[in-house]
Amino acid sequence: MIRSRQVLILFSNCVLLTGCGVTGDDAPSGGTPSTKLAVTASAQPVVTRAGLPKLERADFNRLAALENVPLFWLQGDLSPANLLRTGVHNDTDSNPYLKNDVFTPAFDELYLRLVERRRLEAVQRELDFGWPTAVVTDLRKAPEADRKVVQHIARAAATIEEIYAQQVGTAAIKTLPVDAPSKALLQRNQSYRCEAPKTKDDPFCNASLAYPKQRSDAYPTDLEQNEKLCEELRTATNSKELLDPFSVVRKKEGKWVGVPYLEVYGVKMKAIAGELRLAAQALGNDEAAFRNYLEAAAKGFETNKWDAADEAWVAMNSQNSKWYLRIAPDEVYFDPCNSKAGFHVSFARINTSLVQWTQKITPLRDEMENTLATLIGKPYSARKVSFNLPDFIDIVLNAGDARNGFGATIGQSLPNWGPVAERGAGRTVVMMNLYDNPDSRAFEAKKAVLMFHPDDAKNIQPGISEYLDTLLHEATHNFGPHSDYQIDGKPIRAIIGGLNASIMEELKAQTGALWYTEMLRKKGLLDDATARSTVTGSILWAFGHISRGLFDNDGKRSVYSTIAAIHIGYFVDEGALSFDPLLDPNNSGDKGRFRVYHDRLGPAVDKLMKRVGRILASGDKTDAEALIKAYTEGAGLEKIKYQQVQERLLKFPKESFSYAILL
Repeated sequence: MIRSRQVLILFSNCVLLTGCGVTGDDAPSGGTPSTKLAVTASAQPVVTRAGLPKLERADFNRLAALENVPLFWLQGDLSPANLLRTGVHNDTDSNPYLKNDVFTPAFDELYLRLVERRRLEAVQRELDFGWPTAVVTDLRKAPEADRKVVQHIARAAATIEEIYAQQVGTAAIKTLPVDAPSKALLQRNQSYRCEAPKTKDDPFCNASLAYPKQRSDAYPTDLEQNEKLCEELRTATNSKELLDPFSVVRKKEGKWVGVPYLEVYGVKMKAIAGELRLAAQALGNDEAAFRNYLEAAAKGFETNKWDAADEAWVAMNSQNSKWYLRIAPDEVYFDPCNSKAGFHVSFARINTSLVQWTQKITPLRDEMENTLATLIGKPYSARKVSFNLPDFIDIVLNAGDARNGFGATIGQSLPNWGPVAERGAGRTVVMMNLYDNPDSRAFEAKKAVLMFHPDDAKNIQPGISEYLDTLLHEATHNFGPHSDYQIDGKPIRAIIGGLNASIMEELKAQTGALWYTEMLRKKGLLDDATARSTVTGSILWAFGHISRGLFDNDGKRSVYSTIAAIHIGYFVDEGALSFDPLLDPNNSGDKGRFRVYHDRLGPAVDKLMKRVGRILASGDKTDAEALIKAYTEGAGLEKIKYQQVQERLLKFPKESFSYAILL
């Protein structure tokens, strides 16, 4: 229940307004996991446990000691012949764990306890990598209408979380966590699986001892959701229907069909529409632009048609509203095929402290598009762009696909589809209040010292350079071949693959951030120090993503880590970045630092920007994959100093955001 004043509403990686945990139409009410243990009997039977990871010998012996059990696994397989009972005993003494050279049920129970100990250790390591960071919004002195609006949007966010739980597959799992750390993992990650760099590949790291198979609701859950399935959908005769971002794929009468979101999530979507309309009513005659968006978004949730909501959204800006809200299905990163849009909420207040940068860059939009089109060359040609640049915002809450277990989105440019995207009229935002706390800044400074020569490390400075890289990244999404760009009537995703398209689009944006930084410097809008700070910060950002691994726990390439690796490796190849193995300025014993050669960086960025632009403009899948593999496999890992980067930066935890609203 929500009271009207001085109530603390916590969004502690779950939306507590309507409760936490696994939600969804088929969500179970509770219970303990049940796992069957199978024992294969033979002359020297080997223990197998269906559905459970296999304990290594060292872990078995270590955990048995923690359980105070007098057993020791000798060399070889885990079998009765290789299991020693420690202590003083006679052969005639009863052994609760063995009978007639066969494991007993007591041993099976012990094995399960050891697996559970090992699982909880992994869960604790996963949670420890998250550094709790609170994002607090104090509305206790705000007008009553504002507080009502926030309450309705928070209720809508709670339902968004329920839909997203269905999308990512947690709502369908019947075995809920029973211990507090595992519940915390599920709530924080919105997944049973672990995401931290050191635990995501640990087979024991899971929120349930039942180790459930979590599969996306975007596709039939009885099939392996892998690249083979994605390719089959891309090459189907009705691929446009199947890859529609606002649908799920099902098989009916032996044929693939696309089923609109409204048919799958309609009850919850209409509940969200109701809350948005109540929020609009609470505004009265105020905030016309915001009110129009709330009404249009409500209609979108009732019809699964989003064009009108996008138009109302881009009509809202820092001049006509004090609020920022995006509530819709948008990004595709959760999806195994990178095609389906995840439901999310980003709710914020406008921050006007850097509005002058909007005024500086907005008049340059056509020039920025034209110069990029000239660089890319045919077949791409410049188009008229009219997107808003940018809105700086202070996040109030994130939910659904916008809420991450580690970190948070710091910039976004939307929409990804539809008429607004086609005419380059999207909206760009930069989130200002997520990493501006003293602890985050202190950690960044320490990371810079570990990675850079002192002359480069000192370039990491607070100020506009903290946000300019993000601002220009998001702006670049609106320039050049964009998300709705088509070749011979086909979207780029259908030509080079969803994941490749996501990587190339984000690589275009991050490369564009550096490319346009140099453009602004040459125009005199940035001084040399600010430009260098922006560029160095971008390189440090890349090291951070590389440290967290190039692949997720399904073996799928991580989009941002991949583009980070391409940047570092490409700049090394071009001589704009080098690693000095003898440089140890602090006598720390941790030898080697990176040097940035700014005079060489400009030409390297030009070259990469042109290559990425041409890949997207021509649909060159071969070159896209060659560029990706060059710096994420084999010799490329040495170029980016993959091992050294991980060793240095993974000692720092990653922010795990909670959202608190004081009403």
